[in-house]
Amino acid sequence: MRNRVVVTGIGVISPIGASINQFWNAIISGSSGISLITSLDSSQLPVKVGGEVKNTYFDPNDFIPDRKRIKLMSRCSQLGVGAARLAVEDSDLLTHALNKQKVGVYMGSHLTMNDFDELSKLMLKAKDTSNAKVADSSKIFEILSNYWNPMNFLKDLPNGPAAHAAITYEFQGPCNTYATSSTGAIQAIGEAFKLIQRGDAEVMVAGGANSNICYEKIVNLYLLGLLYTGKEQAKAMRPFDINRAGFLLGEGAGVVVLEELRHTLKRKTTIYGEICGYSATTGQNVLLEDLSSSSIADTMRFALEDADISQEEVDYLNAFGFSTQSADLAETEAIKDVFQTHVKNLPISTIKPLTGNLESASGALDLIVSLLIIKNSLIPPIVNYEQPDPRCNLDFVSHKVRYKEVNVALINSFGFCGQNASLVIRKF
Repeated sequence: MRNRVVVTGIGVISPIGASINQFWNAIISGSSGISLITSLDSSQLPVKVGGEVKNTYFDPNDFIPDRKRIKLMSRCSQLGVGAARLAVEDSDLLTHALNKQKVGVYMGSHLTMNDFDELSKLMLKAKDTSNAKVADSSKIFEILSNYWNPMNFLKDLPNGPAAHAAITYEFQGPCNTYATSSTGAIQAIGEAFKLIQRGDAEVMVAGGANSNICYEKIVNLYLLGLLYTGKEQAKAMRPFDINRAGFLLGEGAGVVVLEELRHTLKRKTTIYGEICGYSATTGQNVLLEDLSSSSIADTMRFALEDADISQEEVDYLNAFGFSTQSADLAETEAIKDVFQTHVKNLPISTIKPLTGNLESASGALDLIVSLLIIKNSLIPPIVNYEQPDPRCNLDFVSHKVRYKEVNVALINSFGFCGQNASLVIRKF
């Protein structure tokens, strides 16, 4: 006997909206959140566009009541706590008596990059007087210890989103962070699901946050040849299209409230859907360009087995859609391998062309989209999917929304260093 786990709250802060209605309406209308990067000077960068969360959508002062704590949070943590607040409020959780030792927080997150502008200015202070082109290493400690903000250490910790969310609501149950690249959110949600399923928690606030539109991240991914470097904005990312040429970075956060079913029924609150299967595996690859389709296929298979659901019962698949030539092909081959003849009846889509790749937050947004698809019986199309790649010959929803009753959905996430994760949900 395993506890049943349902989703009772949703919170999303994204390049296309910071509420359920904003987010869903933008997806249905195909409104892109991709634009010129404004949070840093991109004039000298090969990548000038991305999915930023606009100030009109998110002001941390509106989401985080403790102003002092805002100063201790990176933007990633601010976004994560903001989305957690929306999810907790949506679930009506705090109006009921809770055993807070049975309420925890699991989040996917990345190591926050340092403040490059601040660091570069300090490095200039440490220049060698005999050679202005290099830094004098003997001066670096003196300069940093006198001028560097010691609170930056707290800001940079990857466990910031989970820890700050738990502190905000005084949740005293398990608190964990999954710094596993693009699979972070699905792993956080999947492991939170398992925690409730085996009775170690009653409620879990779970999801992912990311804000890595910064010089270091852009340069790293550009040198790996993974980022789109063209001039188009709204049509930059085009997963599974024959003209796909890399992905764009996005920022944001997605959080859901997971509850043990009997705990939920006592509260008589809204149920968006049920989590019923989860799997995470590690493939033998480091970069996206050598993804193992067999490893991705195994992950989907194991998730379906965990849910005790057959391939033929899946009504919709939310693909990861990296938008690189080899990664999309590997995912396509894995889907064919798992679903066999049913693949021709399996509609597939992804929202990344609208938001960019939110990495450790992507899976949470994909879960939220899938829950809304189940609720509305409506599948949004893949924006920018205009010229199908004949090698990726699946039923990708394109051009317009597709009306279809969806009872079971599968969500894929995979990323660097062979991390794979899949989640299975169904209508409650």
